[in-house]
Amino acid sequence: MKKSLFLLTVMISFSLKAITFEVVGACDKSPLYKGDYEVKDFSRNAGQLTLSIFKKLGINFRGHESMIKDIEGIPGDNDYLPEEGGDYKILGWCYEVNGAQPAFYINKYFFSSNDDHLKWILGYAHFEDGRWTEYCKPSFTLRPSLFCKSK
Repeated sequence: MKKSLFLLTVMISFSLKAITFEVVGACDKSPLYKGDYEVKDFSRNAGQLTLSIFKKLGINFRGHESMIKDIEGIPGDNDYLPEEGGDYKILGWCYEVNGAQPAFYINKYFFSSNDDHLKWILGYAHFEDGRWTEYCKPSFTLRPSLFCKSK
């Protein structure tokens, strides 16, 4: 009896595999949202699956399958952070799969298994001295005062 119950538990846990996901916001690395989502149709791109996840969880967002403009109103229209001398930072939502940022838009990425991990991060790109010096660096390292209270 114990052996068959153990086997049934193992079989159920393998059949319930799903991608894991998280959304990390502007102020710290703790996820605003996290969970899992079973991918049944691997012909759907990661952008389509992101929209399904956000809609299922009731996450307020603006965007479409090739880009997410804002999540819970962030960055909204506050995506430009001017600096001295004409330098600036631009905020935007970036995605990672299994800890790496794919080199193409989310609607061109397809998950390969339910073992994948999808992470959305509010990041920034930095234009400094006439060139882009950083891309998709997590904004929680800046703690933009528009969104974050001082510690």
